[in-house]
Amino acid sequence: MRKPNVLRDNRDLRLLFVAQNLSFMGDWFTFVALAGLVQDVTDSALLVSLLLVAFSLPSFLASPLGGPVADRYDRRQVLIVVSVLQAIAACGLLFIGTTHIWLAFVSQGLIAAFAAFVRPAVEAAVPNLARDPDELRRANALFGSSWGVMLAVGAGLGGIFAETFGRQ
Repeated sequence: MRKPNVLRDNRDLRLLFVAQNLSFMGDWFTFVALAGLVQDVTDSALLVSLLLVAFSLPSFLASPLGGPVADRYDRRQVLIVVSVLQAIAACGLLFIGTTHIWLAFVSQGLIAAFAAFVRPAVEAAVPNLARDPDELRRANALFGSSWGVMLAVGAGLGGIFAETFGRQ
């Protein structure tokens, strides 16, 4: 008998896992790539550290809203809306240049604020998608470990991107 595999055996959990990981990876990729860009364009450690504030503070401020929104509204719809809003905010990154570096801070702040809704929606959805207590236990372990892995992957890719493309 084969050992159960949450991602192979449960399509809904697999799709949610992929979506969550893409979101986490994108968050870290964007932050590291923007930090490299801000450093390259401004040569200011202060502005790079302020970018970290733009990454952290909006998420901190929006986090108390994430849980109630995930509880009140359809979680799938919350994740879709948040993803669309993050994509729109990321469009501001297309216009960053030496004279519009402030867009990096605005876009990063919006992306981070919207990201505060992802984790509560995902964590609330997992128990609804797991088919039994054992699958829920395995899914929680898998989903819980993905943030750290995607931090490393997304930040690594963002660093490679920033180094390779710089201001281009």
